[in-house]
Amino acid sequence: MTHIKKATAEQVTDFFLSDPALCYLALPDEDLINLHEKKIYIPSKEEYLFGVWEKTKLVGIVRYSFFTSTSVNLHLYIHTEAHKTQLSKDIQQQVKNYIRDYTVASKIMLMVPKPCHHVQKPAKTFGFVLEGCLTDVLIWRKELVDVYIYSLNLQKSET
Repeated sequence: MTHIKKATAEQVTDFFLSDPALCYLALPDEDLINLHEKKIYIPSKEEYLFGVWEKTKLVGIVRYSFFTSTSVNLHLYIHTEAHKTQLSKDIQQQVKNYIRDYTVASKIMLMVPKPCHHVQKPAKTFGFVLEGCLTDVLIWRKELVDVYIYSLNLQKSET
């Protein structure tokens, strides 16, 4: 069973450095440069960082920031060993529940670079809906690309 709790900057850095394939697949160019040159992940001041732990092993990183007062822009990084496994599905569900239960957000947004097909398919499978596209807004692997905006409405738990 996994659980979510705060992760230190050092733990996040170690997580990313331990999985170069994930970094190349998922991190924007600026983060890749920082990890390669400085050996550090530098979070923005607006984001919240958490770890997803399976017992004592860090298996995922949750990074989110508020886009509006009721919506969060989510980035979820799952260790490549867990991709396409039940653990990956469990992590996705737990992160959804965490955002629903511990924030005021009623909507989760994903901003997905067009080349990231490995994110688009699971997002749709998990219930995210494509809401729009921003054209030519992100440098991804030294190329100007579109960003797709997916969203998932959250139903707050009954108490």
